[in-house]
Amino acid sequence: MKTPFLRITHNGQDLAQRWGPLLRDLTITDERGLESDKVAVTLDDRDGRIAYPRTGERIRVECGYLEEGTVVQGDYVVDQVDLSGWPQTITLHGAAVDAKATAKERRTEAHQPPEVATLGTLVEKIAARNGWTARVAAALAAKPIEYEGQSAESDPAFLGRVAGRYGGLVTIKQGQLVVAPRSGGQTVSGQSLPVLTIRPGLNLLDYRVSWKDRESHGTVKARAFDRDQVTPITVTAGDGDETVSYQFREPFQSEAEAQAAAEAKAANLRRGEGSASFTLEGDPAMGAERPVEVVGVRAGVDGRWTPTRVEHRWGDGGYTTSIECETPGSGDSREDEGS
Repeated sequence: MKTPFLRITHNGQDLAQRWGPLLRDLTITDERGLESDKVAVTLDDRDGRIAYPRTGERIRVECGYLEEGTVVQGDYVVDQVDLSGWPQTITLHGAAVDAKATAKERRTEAHQPPEVATLGTLVEKIAARNGWTARVAAALAAKPIEYEGQSAESDPAFLGRVAGRYGGLVTIKQGQLVVAPRSGGQTVSGQSLPVLTIRPGLNLLDYRVSWKDRESHGTVKARAFDRDQVTPITVTAGDGDETVSYQFREPFQSEAEAQAAAEAKAANLRRGEGSASFTLEGDPAMGAERPVEVVGVRAGVDGRWTPTRVEHRWGDGGYTTSIECETPGSGDSREDEGS
């Protein structure tokens, strides 16, 4: 049996140790992309005397097992305090420091060559003016940019929209602006993320899996305008029923850009075919986008999944990790169902 522990640091003090049994519940939510990571702490304040961080103050959460070492879950800014009764409780809510520092200014600006010729140079430009370090996967960095209009959008929202067209996902953590393939199971340097094995008797406590009709979205279509031939072009992606196709409303700047957008959208729709949730014995290293492999449950459940949301919780039930998943962008987890 491993021994879990939790540390909440505030002004050099370990609040988890100071609060002791008055700490009733702590939940950390790790979202992928630009959704901010969050923490919620519930305290037993029956005597109305417990001291706690106020809004605007920072806390650091670390956890792990005594036998394995510490994992820093993150630094958070308390942005909301809820007081309730009876019995009296205090709930502290916090958002990841990086999320609180995210640029919120809405800008209207044109991005085009020669200053911005690729997605990589666009990311570097936005990172530089916000004081972040740019990290872009090579497969996305080389995507050409002909013209991108930023219209009353914040930098993160604008970049998330552009990168999403190429199947990319934008994340801001620890001062780094990261753009990587969605559900790619790889770091920005191209290294495969370690796969977590989920198995009954090893770490799986419960699960729920749902499948949708794989033909529900069909072919994806996108339009562009060929300036040389002075004629519109329509490109397609996916292999579904064309009578129920998805079509982009606005035309793209080039055929290559339209094709990339159609393929990324088709991959997103394939990912939406299956969804799953798993509750595990606590794993502090588990995070959104780290691939998992389910083994030994049953057909339709076993296989590779990509977490989109991870929740670590310490409470009356001990330490558990819950993950919400989607099917990866390539391949199909149902291959042994005969469908």
